[in-house]
Amino acid sequence: MSMNKERIDAAFGNTPESFSHRLSQTIATLSEKKKEDPVRRYPLRVIVLAAMITMILGAAGTALTMDRGLNWWFQGRWSMETASDPTLVQDIQTHLQSVIPQYSTQSGLAITVEDAAWLDSKAYIAISIRNERAEYEMHPNFNMNVDGFDDDRTENWLWTSKGFGVPEQVMDDPQKTLLLFEDYPIHAGRADGPILRGAWDVTRREDGAVQLIQEIDWDEDSGFRESIEAALAVYTDSDGCLPLFMPFATRTFAQDIYGDYVDYGILGFKVKVK
Repeated sequence: MSMNKERIDAAFGNTPESFSHRLSQTIATLSEKKKEDPVRRYPLRVIVLAAMITMILGAAGTALTMDRGLNWWFQGRWSMETASDPTLVQDIQTHLQSVIPQYSTQSGLAITVEDAAWLDSKAYIAISIRNERAEYEMHPNFNMNVDGFDDDRTENWLWTSKGFGVPEQVMDDPQKTLLLFEDYPIHAGRADGPILRGAWDVTRREDGAVQLIQEIDWDEDSGFRESIEAALAVYTDSDGCLPLFMPFATRTFAQDIYGDYVDYGILGFKVKVK
C-alpha cells in the first residue's frame, strides 16, 4: 500500500522519507517473522484488564452520556478516575474537541479521531477504527493472550464479549477471517517527531469498532514535560493546533498462526493546544 506521502505533506507539513521507509521496514520485518511468532507474554495486561472489566459501563446522569470516545470512557469504563478527581470531567468538558482535522492513508478502514482534550499537564485522545470489508472481523491485537499464558495452554486465545478462548470459538462470525488491529505510538509535530508517551486503553465496541483511548500525562516526568513543551513551541501552528501522527497496521490470524499484514499507514490529525 502506498503511504501517499505527498497528500500527508500537503495536509500536515513535511513528513520525512525516513519515517515512511522505517515504518515499511518494520512491517516487512514483522511479516518475515509471522511463521515463527513466539508466544507473547503480557502479564501487566492481566492486572489492567481485570480491573477494567469490573467497571460498570452505564451512564450515571451527568453531561457525559455518549457511548463512545472520552465521554463514555470517563463516565463508565474509567469512572474510578473521575471519582478520585471530580474536577477532571469538568476540565475535559471545557477543553473537549469533537471536530478534529484528520487524514488517514488507509481506505480499507474507517478511522476517526472522535474527540480529544488538551489540558495543562495532561491530554486525552479517542480514536475509533472500523473495518469496512465484509470478509474480515476485526479485533484489537491487544486482546490476544491477555492472561500472559499463565496456564499450560500453548494456543493463542482472544478475549471477546463471548469470553476468552480460541479465536474461532469466540468471534462473532467464525466464518470470517480474523483481522487484528495493531496501534503504534503517536508522534508530535512530525511523523518522526517526539513520541507522546502514555497509557493506552484498547477496546472493541459492541458495534465492532476498535476504540483507542490514550492518556498522556507529563506532570510527573520533567524530561517528558520538556520534550512536550519543545514540541509545542516548534510545531504548534498559527491556529494553535499541534499536528499528531499515529502509524497503524492490521494482520490476519487463522488456525493459531499470525498471517500477512493487510493494512498499514499513518493517521494524521491536529489537536488544539492553545
